Amino acid sequence: MCGGGAAGLRAGRPFLLPSDGGVATFQVLGPHGELIGTIEREKALRGRGLRTRWTVSQPGGPEMVGYKGRIVWWFVWWLCLPLMVVLVVITVFDSVPGNEGGAARAPRRIRWRAAGRMPLEFRSGGDKLHLHAPEVDWRLGAALVALVRSFSAVNWDGQKT
Repeated sequence: MCGGGAAGLRAGRPFLLPSDGGVATFQVLGPHGELIGTIEREKALRGRGLRTRWTVSQPGGPEMVGYKGRIVWWFVWWLCLPLMVVLVVITVFDSVPGNEGGAARAPRRIRWRAAGRMPLEFRSGGDKLHLHAPEVDWRLGAALVALVRSFSAVNWDGQKT
């Protein structure tokens, strides 16, 4: 269970449903247990494509599908990966304090599309989710941004001790 406390009750609480095969499904519930929406995350290279796929749906609404990063930027990132490995090795042995961030981070922008529109957009600069469609429940958006941030490699790496 993600979220919690009074803020989690107001903003919607995502609950992980049993799943397998690299797919994580979350139900977002309101304070009275009503279903606000469902969020599904499918890992990259697991059946449907090269990028991580995020699917958001609300009861009675269209399915919104978004992919992490643009394919062109992923291609550039993979081409530069050998150079980034060399930069990381250099910065590890470099004695300059604060010079640990030698590698470029992977593309993170996500644009959700539904019925020819872009109702949701997550921008990596500032880690913000933009709701472009008024019919999208803001509590579903709050749960979505918490989940997208929790699956970020930066957050996982930053928690290692």
